[in-house]
Amino acid sequence: MSDLSDSELLDLLRKDESRNYAFNLLVRQYQQRLYAFIRRMVTDHDEAKDVLQNVFLKAWTGLDGFRADAQLYSWLYRIAHNESLNHLRKMRRGLFVSDESVMEKLTTTLDSSEHFSGDAIQRKLQRAVMRLPDKQRAV
Repeated sequence: MSDLSDSELLDLLRKDESRNYAFNLLVRQYQQRLYAFIRRMVTDHDEAKDVLQNVFLKAWTGLDGFRADAQLYSWLYRIAHNESLNHLRKMRRGLFVSDESVMEKLTTTLDSSEHFSGDAIQRKLQRAVMRLPDKQRAV
């Protein structure tokens, strides 16, 4: 089956009797492009699939608020971008906690010396990390 135009998909999505069918078509039409976009930001395959699923869930719940002045792909792309960033932020929070536990372990096991100030290095490291863009901070 060939891809439907945005206006054809929107017409089907607005009708209760064809809404589920139309959404299934929308998923099939855009899932590969959106997955490829998400995968550039979220490098793990399974996590990228989870983000893609969240994108389509948000699209489903937000269909009634979709303004037809934009293209469907542009709208889905924006949702995918935001969901990818949200995922990276969540991952960063998880990594940050583990980094703190590692830093705590290191500070208790390293001997203090006049050439090594763990607090000063930790502050410099934190400042440097906070200057990185969100995507790089998550790594």
